[in-house]
Amino acid sequence: MLNKQGIVMHVHAAAVVPLLALAGLTTSAYAGHHETGFITLTASATTVSVGETFTIGVVLSDNIPDNSVFTFDVLVAGSGAAFSTVPGSLVFDPAGSGFIFGELGQINPDGAQGLGGSADIFSPSLDAPLDDLTVFTFQVLATQNGAITFTPEDGPGPNPAIQTYAPGIVLFPVQYDQIVFEGITITVIPAPSAVALLAIAAPFTTRRRR
Repeated sequence: MLNKQGIVMHVHAAAVVPLLALAGLTTSAYAGHHETGFITLTASATTVSVGETFTIGVVLSDNIPDNSVFTFDVLVAGSGAAFSTVPGSLVFDPAGSGFIFGELGQINPDGAQGLGGSADIFSPSLDAPLDDLTVFTFQVLATQNGAITFTPEDGPGPNPAIQTYAPGIVLFPVQYDQIVFEGITITVIPAPSAVALLAIAAPFTTRRRR
């Protein structure tokens, strides 16, 4: 598992509770629709050779038709065959498909942490759907044959891994009824040069046994 001691920054969290109490409001009026947030991992390749670098992406979506205001705090942990994360490879909103603000994160030996949010304030609609938005990526170097499984999980802060807001109201947070986490497995095979060497060495090994 990841070391959960990292820099944590949460947008709006301190100001929201007093505002809700003062207004006599709760988020229950907007809740109750079985809102589901999805955190899914993608990979630039699901089969790589030892010595190759691949990219893991963290994708957010939900089943709310009018929503693009959200915050996230997501950890990604890898396990299985040996690998190393690439320092400095953490990139936020790499596809440019959403306006991410407050981004902060770190690369860890076994994965990465990303933290931030979006208001899509430059989009035509403030409440555009949150639909398969890649919020951050990082790179991994495969160093051993086998399978590497990466899994997303809730970050170390007090807020959920992903949190949305009432449509058009940035100040009122709404927790999803459930958050679905979906990981990914990468298969690592021997490097082509290693396979070629084994093929060359095989006849000599057979002769010695005779």
